[in-house]
Amino acid sequence: MLKEKRHTLSQAAEKLGVSPATIRNWIKSGRISQVTKSDTGLIFQEQEMNQLAKAIESGRLPYLRSRRNKTAVKTQAVPVGYLAVDCYNLLAEQLLEIALQLNPECRVILLLLEVYLQLLQTQGKIAGIRDLNLPLTLTWLSGELDLAAYTELAKEMLALLPDLRQAEIEKLQPLVDLEFKYVYGQDLLGLIYMSLSSIGSRNQTGVYYTPDPIVQELVENCAEYLAKQEPLVIDPCCGSGNFLIALFIKLKRRLSQQGLTVEQVERKIVSQLLTGIDIDPIAVILAKMNLSLLLEHPELVNQLQVYCQDTLQTVNPTTTFDLIIGNPPWGYKFKRSELKQLSKDYSTAQQGGGESFNLFLEWAVNHCAEDGLIAYVLPEAFFTVKAHVHARRLLMRNGSWKLICRLGFLFPQVNAPVVSFVYQRNSRLRSAQVKIMEENRVYFITCQKCLLDDYGSGIFATPLERKIIGQINQAPNLKYLKNNADFALGIVTGNNRKFVQKYADPDHELVIRGKDVYLYRLKAGNNYIHSQLENYQQVAPERFYRAPEKLIYRFIGKYLVFAYDDQQLLTLNSANIIIPRLQDVELKYILAVLNSRILQFYRQVAFPSVKVLRKHLEMLPLCCPEREMQAPVIRLVDQILTSDDGNTQYLLEIYNQIDQLLMEYYHLPAETQEYLKKRYPQIKYL
Repeated sequence: MLKEKRHTLSQAAEKLGVSPATIRNWIKSGRISQVTKSDTGLIFQEQEMNQLAKAIESGRLPYLRSRRNKTAVKTQAVPVGYLAVDCYNLLAEQLLEIALQLNPECRVILLLLEVYLQLLQTQGKIAGIRDLNLPLTLTWLSGELDLAAYTELAKEMLALLPDLRQAEIEKLQPLVDLEFKYVYGQDLLGLIYMSLSSIGSRNQTGVYYTPDPIVQELVENCAEYLAKQEPLVIDPCCGSGNFLIALFIKLKRRLSQQGLTVEQVERKIVSQLLTGIDIDPIAVILAKMNLSLLLEHPELVNQLQVYCQDTLQTVNPTTTFDLIIGNPPWGYKFKRSELKQLSKDYSTAQQGGGESFNLFLEWAVNHCAEDGLIAYVLPEAFFTVKAHVHARRLLMRNGSWKLICRLGFLFPQVNAPVVSFVYQRNSRLRSAQVKIMEENRVYFITCQKCLLDDYGSGIFATPLERKIIGQINQAPNLKYLKNNADFALGIVTGNNRKFVQKYADPDHELVIRGKDVYLYRLKAGNNYIHSQLENYQQVAPERFYRAPEKLIYRFIGKYLVFAYDDQQLLTLNSANIIIPRLQDVELKYILAVLNSRILQFYRQVAFPSVKVLRKHLEMLPLCCPEREMQAPVIRLVDQILTSDDGNTQYLLEIYNQIDQLLMEYYHLPAETQEYLKKRYPQIKYL
């Protein structure tokens, strides 16, 4: 019997679209009853969570009925990992609870303004508060509190609410009981803004605020390569200012060593060196508020150079910067008319597929001084996807990368690995080597040729990995699937809830999902769809599903996972199909090669993608000897196909025997064979 799936506190909160604090309240009130304690915290049962989720979505849960119109009830959450400050994460959770009692049209502005005033008061930057038991916003608007140099920032925020009633301000009263502690250099305002923004129907603009540890690391990395003591710096997509905060602190320390007074240092930074731009008016005000909290001389607040503008419309190559740093939007959907206009100034608007971060890269190249730096946070796909090759070549023509940091899956709910990089614009000298930093290793690569390649093949390969790739490419009897196989996508139903059911009947048949695909074999779940394929949104020609033999593979994942099918099964779009047509090569032999350690390694190094793409599969080198040498491999494959699911040790032994034969066929040296075995000691999905 399968154990019921369980959830941790944070997982339960995310599933239900509420904060962990709400979950705790529901436990106390008895709304959640199936909860147990473990060494790691509270544990919740899947069945009860599903029932609550349905109740929330339908509006049957009284606690949430009054806010059914707010789609963010499903997605409300404090972004974990943005700040490494526990007290701020807890405070953000508490503020989310209060926010739900406020008018959706004004709660973001009011809460952010009140938090800002509370932080000013905590730091002693505003004085003369007579009644600490009232919201500071109310005290200020009643004329009983003088914000002095910070008045204009408060007015600027409040101006975003033209019609504001005192009754709404009075609803801020619960904030008075909260503890506001200012942690120097931490973007509490941005954390709250992101949390609050997830409550309503947030526009999908491709904006992902960068976690503070990554910000700090990138700023430090830039300092290593930045020669100027007083660089002109800009964040062209500054958001709430997390990069600006780190840069202000870094520049202040650097300039203070020159014998200048604090006032002189701060004046130079805010009026000359540091600039921020963003298209979001709230974020721009927050960035200025964040910087104002850092200033020891508040009279400099009105000199902050943070502007609400469309960076891409700000084209002035005569203004250049020594450092352009930030996290530009990813996947922003431009209107056709916008792209047409942008194409007048940006070649990447057309040749880069209109990807927003490519345009920000081109903007940076155009506005970066000679020997200046560009430091961005981008999806790793920038280096490995054909759509971005024009932007890569643009940067290659104008300078070279100094450092690339592979950060892995950095952003929650974004299924894409992330990189940060430092690039130097230099039309004269090009660095041949690039430093690569990963979690457990640092190495150098020569990536000029890789970057010019459509897919950046092997760009992140170490010298040893590159050597092994070369050995594999030199194997005898190599063949490729390109022009030698039929590829078919799994079925896109358009609505799985409607079309996929959990029981069989005369009109419905078994369908395979990606989760059902294991190495060599299928472990089908209980998913059935109607046999009339014309019902669905996207379907491959039926002959591919009904082929006498075919290979089914997981479309999403780090690993190649291929299974054999001779039952003419249908597949959903998470499980795609290959029918090889290589002359004199048996399908089961190809299955073994695709599942081998050799091609796991080759694909992960040459084509590091979260998707198993057809174009990558077509470029995998398949060692295909004569039929007599294929036969022992096929016999072992048949043993796996007919073996007991539970005998994992036996399966691993057979897998290793297959792998040993294939390594010999590829003529891999003994040390390479040993390396691959150590790299993949445990075989996943077997």
